[in-house]
Amino acid sequence: MAARRRAPSRPVHLILDWDGTLTVNDTLSILSGLPKARDRRLGVAHVPSHSWNDDFLEPYMDDYAEHKRSLPFYPTATGSGKYSRWLASLHTVEYASAKRVSDSGFFCGVNTADVATVAQEAFDAGAMQLRHGWLDLFSMFLPAATPPAGSRLSIVSVNWSATFIRSSLRYAAGRSLQSDDARRQQLIEYVDGMEIKANEIDGLDDAEGGSSGRLVGYIRTAADKLQQRPLARRPGQVSERPFEVYVGDSATDYECLRAADIGIWLCDCAPTEYEQKFKENFKPLQLEIQPIEGFCSHPDSELYWSSELEDVAKLLGELPALGVQR
Repeated sequence: MAARRRAPSRPVHLILDWDGTLTVNDTLSILSGLPKARDRRLGVAHVPSHSWNDDFLEPYMDDYAEHKRSLPFYPTATGSGKYSRWLASLHTVEYASAKRVSDSGFFCGVNTADVATVAQEAFDAGAMQLRHGWLDLFSMFLPAATPPAGSRLSIVSVNWSATFIRSSLRYAAGRSLQSDDARRQQLIEYVDGMEIKANEIDGLDDAEGGSSGRLVGYIRTAADKLQQRPLARRPGQVSERPFEVYVGDSATDYECLRAADIGIWLCDCAPTEYEQKFKENFKPLQLEIQPIEGFCSHPDSELYWSSELEDVAKLLGELPALGVQR
């Protein structure tokens, strides 16, 4: 059971990425099991209509490589403006990939029950895991922790299904808090009501035919995530606007990391490796980055690094004492 960390005493808006941030690994491939779950629910033999790798993943990687070769400003652009331009240029690659899947009909007929099934099976098989410390973070925003008015936790993701993200969190809550019925129910209710900005598989709630198979939504690139990210709400009885903290792990999080009051880059690596890992992940960008433990001594750093969500929870609890104005 996760430790009960105290909630921050000033309003905080924590925004989390999903794949590779809340989860240990990317979860998009788990959605490839939806057609099989659909056919099992319908009691029909499953005959794969497409190969996930051959028909979707490999064409995407080919498009990305060709796009990278065709643009003269990569990989020599080291300024933040040019780097943002590079990330935004991936719009054509990402939307072409979504269209390829939509046009294939791969997800035709799947529904919310199928989504819940593949999420649960992925957890049970160990194919999907939430990062250690996720429960610490979520617990800080539950009513039992009495967070300050205006505090909330949100998710923004380029994942293809917000329903999948919510179903995964609901199941994880039940698994993690089996011996604490009251807290489990409170967490599930929070997950049901929290803002999750992601794409979606159209028509999952169609009770008769299920999904049309189309991928809908407008969150594909770093610029899209910035534009679509949940915004802080100014509570009526709180004079301060919520302090925005963003946590992400990849280049698609870059714009949101820079826009937040505190941007935290999450990476599984040793303290001696994070600078090199950052260069590899955000190549060719060069930015100042400091370990999250150094927040007090480097309050003006462009970004912070952490390998654990527990460290993020610890920082949130200490924000009032830090007295940092950003």
